[in-house]
Amino acid sequence: CTRLNRVTIPATVTSVGYAAFNGCTSLTQLSLGHIRDIGYYAFAGCTKLSQLTLPGSVRYIGNGAFMGCTGLTKVNTGSGATSLGYAAFAGCWRLKDVVIGNAVAAIGAWAFSGCYSLTNVKIGLSVETIEEYAFEDCISLTSLTVMPELPPYLVDENCFSDEAYTQATLYVPLFSV
Repeated sequence: CTRLNRVTIPATVTSVGYAAFNGCTSLTQLSLGHIRDIGYYAFAGCTKLSQLTLPGSVRYIGNGAFMGCTGLTKVNTGSGATSLGYAAFAGCWRLKDVVIGNAVAAIGAWAFSGCYSLTNVKIGLSVETIEEYAFEDCISLTSLTVMPELPPYLVDENCFSDEAYTQATLYVPLFSV
C-alpha cells in the first residue's frame, strides 16, 4: 500500500486488525472514527504520518501499533486508551512531544524506545506502571511531567535512558509533593 495517502475509518468499524496498514509509506492523514482497538503493527512503518491524536474511543493500542513511524513528531494517546503495548511507538526517531492520556494505566516495555528526538513527555493521571526500557534511547529527553499523585512503579532502573536521569527536569503536581 505504498500509494495510499489517506485513511478514514467509518464510525461503524471498531477495530483495526493486525498489520492492516503496515508499511503504508505514503500515508499522511489518518482519521480513526470510533475505533476502540488498534491491533499489533496496525500502522507500523507509516513513515509519512507526522502527528497523531487518538480519539477518546480508543481503548487498546497494540504491540508495535505505530512502530517505525519515523515522520511522527507529536503523539497524544487520547482520553480513552488504557495501556500502550510493547514497542507501540518504538523507533519513531523524529518524535518530540508525547502526551499520555489520563486513562492509561501501563506503559509497555520498549513503548518509546529509539525515539531519539523525544524531548517532552507528559504522563497522565492513571499511569501506575512503566515497563522496562519504555523510554530506552530517548537521549534528548529534557522534560518529564508526571501527573499521578503517587509516582508510577518503574519495573526496573532501565525504564529511561541514562541521559534522562542526568538532563531531564521532572515536574510533578503540587499535591503530590
